[in-house]
Amino acid sequence: MTMVGAEKDGQGGRSVGQHRFVRPHRPVAVRAANRAGRVLQRAGHPALSLDPAVMMRQASASVGLDDYGSDEFLEPLGVLCAALDGGARLTPVGRYFAHGRIVGSLRNRLLIEEAISTRPEMVSTPLAPPTVIVGLPRTGSTLLQSLIAQDPLHRPLLTWEAARPVPGGRGPDDRHQVSTRHMKILDYLAPAARSLHPIGPDLATECVTLMANSFASLELATINWVPTYLDWCLDHDLGPHYAYLYRQLQLLECRVRSERWVLKSPSHLFWLDDLLDAFPGARVIQTHRDPIAVVGSFCSLSSTFCSVGEDEVPTQVLARRWTEAWAEGLDRTSRVRASRPDVAVADVRYDELMRSPIAAVERVYAELDLELTPAAVAAMQAFLAGEGGTAAINHDYSLEQFGLDPAEEAERYRGYSASYGL
Repeated sequence: MTMVGAEKDGQGGRSVGQHRFVRPHRPVAVRAANRAGRVLQRAGHPALSLDPAVMMRQASASVGLDDYGSDEFLEPLGVLCAALDGGARLTPVGRYFAHGRIVGSLRNRLLIEEAISTRPEMVSTPLAPPTVIVGLPRTGSTLLQSLIAQDPLHRPLLTWEAARPVPGGRGPDDRHQVSTRHMKILDYLAPAARSLHPIGPDLATECVTLMANSFASLELATINWVPTYLDWCLDHDLGPHYAYLYRQLQLLECRVRSERWVLKSPSHLFWLDDLLDAFPGARVIQTHRDPIAVVGSFCSLSSTFCSVGEDEVPTQVLARRWTEAWAEGLDRTSRVRASRPDVAVADVRYDELMRSPIAAVERVYAELDLELTPAAVAAMQAFLAGEGGTAAINHDYSLEQFGLDPAEEAERYRGYSASYGL
């Protein structure tokens, strides 16, 4: 049985049906929009502006609010905008979407602050310690989160609510419909994306989407090639940004309450200490897979998303920077785990999860002292027997496609691979 999140990939070997990242194919409508956009960009159209001040004014005008809360977001916002405006090779359509994402996150901040000021009790109740999945990308964390999310005692972060954690306006709550529409647009612009990662408004997603509301999110460095912004993130402690993530989850908890959250993101590898400080008592699951398979797979995913708004993605430079970064993330997590032996941690290998997912979950629950009820097991089995057990991720790539040498990468990750028998 092939599980959701599993990949039919080249494991660093053969390359079949690889995607184009230089001058990618554009639908006719997108090519026309880019031609018109170049004229509008030269004219200084505000919908294509990447000036933080301009976008903050636009966000305020859209909701009639002006309180952005604490100011920890201003510095990374400035770094991101400078990287997009001066470094990324954005097409006009890519620029339009980058502008829209930033204005959307600013709008979220305004609505979050209004919600808290109107009903401060929404953030007065502490969250229960969550279960947090960390690990390199493409290591089975999506499947593991989806399985644990079947447990009624766990609550995942859904794509549609992560995109807009607080409803806005006086009309009906249209957040789910808007998210569905955005998924359709992504399908049109990047049909290959769905073959690389499960996408849908009602699927569990990574909490880095909420961290984009304070502009300290590696998601933003994955969908556009912005190395100076990536460097900023990796060079800074993100304690205030994890605290802001906590507040957003408190707001969402008011809509649907549960025993605890099940969260996941590879980016937590870099800031596990900040996460543990913000979420006292969190239980951690670290997923593991042969890094040689992981690195090429992630580079393919990131390059695909970057190519939506960029005509030329420097895949070899991108790959070199990201493989260095992921190796650093593993080292950081290793140091945090060694320095905080009181934290409950369980390790899961990709091959174990793919071979026997229920048994892997049972072992994790036992190691983390979590109750696994018969109802939860039945729900997980039903998930695997349904779409969750049949949706394959067809993903072909090679390390050489990204200018990476398999032997060099094996040496880079030698210590990590040896520690977990990969």
